[in-house]
Amino acid sequence: MRKLWLQSFTIILAIGLSLRLCQAQPWQPDTAEISKLEAGDFPRLGHSPDLSTYARYYAGISENGHHLIVGELLTLVGDSRTAGVHIVAGEKDFPVIFDGGCSVMHIRYDVDTSQIISLICNGRG
Repeated sequence: MRKLWLQSFTIILAIGLSLRLCQAQPWQPDTAEISKLEAGDFPRLGHSPDLSTYARYYAGISENGHHLIVGELLTLVGDSRTAGVHIVAGEKDFPVIFDGGCSVMHIRYDVDTSQIISLICNGRG
């Protein structure tokens, strides 16, 4: 009985780990997906910003079965960063900025539905 329990537990653990590994597979957005995001509306801002004046950091994540692009967009006033698109491995590779108001924007974009799901400025909700 104990051996059967141990075998069952081992099988369940192996299945759980396999599912976890499948969900955790990272992916990276390509330039076409980012271009589609950037061509869209930025409804929460009330206008479309001139993205050429921002250093734009993007990474891909999976959430609830959807591919999302997360991004951090930084204006370059008094900054040594380079304007343009920077595709990085993950959010941990985004610049660290404290507050900054709307000179720093955070975006979450659902690639599968082609919709911006959140867009916020630092220091504002």
